[in-house]
Amino acid sequence: MKPLARRKQHCFGKGLALLFLPLLAFLFFSCGRSSPRGGQNDEVERLEKKAERYAREIDRMVSLYEREAAVQARLGHILMQRRNFGAALEHLQEAESLRPTDPDIRLDLAICFANLSRLDSSYLEKAEKEYFNVLKLDPKNSQAHYGLAQLFRFEGKIREAKDHCRKALAIDPGYPQAHALTAALAAEEGNLPLAAAHYRSALDAFPKNSAEIVSVARAYADVLRAMGKPNEAREILDRFVP
Repeated sequence: MKPLARRKQHCFGKGLALLFLPLLAFLFFSCGRSSPRGGQNDEVERLEKKAERYAREIDRMVSLYEREAAVQARLGHILMQRRNFGAALEHLQEAESLRPTDPDIRLDLAICFANLSRLDSSYLEKAEKEYFNVLKLDPKNSQAHYGLAQLFRFEGKIREAKDHCRKALAIDPGYPQAHALTAALAAEEGNLPLAAAHYRSALDAFPKNSAEIVSVARAYADVLRAMGKPNEAREILDRFVP
């Protein structure tokens, strides 16, 4: 089924659930009145059972939406890992429509937009907006700050990029990518000691099997050579570059 068709079904289901709510309120209100006598007791019991059935149906529908959101989010995340960002975007937008306050879904959505912006700059604004949405929901999300730092660097907003790198590292001092980006920004400004310190921290923090280690080690070696430390540069290359 196409995402648009699924969304129409979800909207219809949500609308149906909302229509049930006033009826439930009426039924419970009716049942909560002073206890009637005679044959009215049977009517009250019938209304109570009907209210219980409606409540169970609403719970079932909510559960279905939650499961659907989880499935769509998982599919989107898997496609992202395979770098199929266009296909991932459809699933993540579907998941976001069902669970709009989930920061993990919105973070994946922001990452998708950011990667798509490399081919189409119109996605830049969407990526930035989603990263800020993540921070509204989860102010301590270091990945959102790092994502914004990357976007701002790409846009030439260096001060903003450095600010979000600092915020990412304040939340997670062992964030290797944030250290590497801080180092690159410092090197571009000619602050070689600061660049060297953050490249060193990045290499210490990266897992040993990380694919990013080689590029960071080479950048670190370049900084060390520029600082007049060729022997240290060679040691770094021998240690981290196959």
